[in-house]
Amino acid sequence: MTGTSFTVSAANRFMALVAATALFCAVGCGGGSSSATQNTPTPTPTPSGNNVMAISVNAGPAGSYANGAFASVTVCAPGTTTCQTIDGVLIDTGSSGLRILSSALTTSLTQQKSADGNPVVECLPFVSGYTWGPVQTADIELAGEKASAVK
Repeated sequence: MTGTSFTVSAANRFMALVAATALFCAVGCGGGSSSATQNTPTPTPTPSGNNVMAISVNAGPAGSYANGAFASVTVCAPGTTTCQTIDGVLIDTGSSGLRILSSALTTSLTQQKSADGNPVVECLPFVSGYTWGPVQTADIELAGEKASAVK
């Protein structure tokens, strides 16, 4: 599986933690009825305010997750307004970085190069396999917050 990898800064980890916390808070929302004849569900609140984003909990784009948390992420070419919003990105608080399949990415990003000019690539193991791909630079936007020149 070829993808693009970004190393996550402390600010991005914090943003992921905030998104995960919002998930757990939203899951606890709901209500019941004290009357056996009344069955009116309590509406789930819509996220609002600074640093708050909507997520969805479902099986994911490929249908392979049981109650996975997914969000939309905006990826921009660094320092430009050339952006793409990618839906269905898994919120994985046990991992680092942002990995996007090259087939889902239409925005051109800058390939990172080593001191001797060779392209930088990354291989990360997971329980279910591994991911391998180029390390590229992007501006990332989540919940109205922007992280510039993330590698």
